[in-house]
Amino acid sequence: TLAESCRLQSRLSCLCCFCIATPPAPDTFVLYSFRPISPPCPPARMISFDHVSKSFGDRHVLRDMSLEIPDGQTTVIIGFSGVGKSVALKHIVGLLEPDAGRVIVDGKTVGDLSHEELVEMRGTIGYVFQFAALFDSMTV
Repeated sequence: TLAESCRLQSRLSCLCCFCIATPPAPDTFVLYSFRPISPPCPPARMISFDHVSKSFGDRHVLRDMSLEIPDGQTTVIIGFSGVGKSVALKHIVGLLEPDAGRVIVDGKTVGDLSHEELVEMRGTIGYVFQFAALFDSMTV
């Protein structure tokens, strides 16, 4: 299809530009985005955070976070320890659910997916956690 062709062309592009944000403050993180200079087609949204908030007790980790990452764009999250980088990534793969807002991956709201759909979606995403971060999401 045309959409698949656009995604393939976008992923094959070698010319990239990037935006550099201000260095992070102690309680924030910065996104560095790399994308083709002139993509052959308008990029489709691949990952969206729509006013996502997440707290652990009194600790607010994500507050009204909104972000759109188009298909074919590489995005890097950089920030100090404890500002929500891993928490944001765990929302993408459905290991955490937001207290408010929603996360959309490839047009599907992660919180609405069944267990089987989550497993299928996770099979299409590559992710590696720092140290033992995966295991803090599991019960024994």
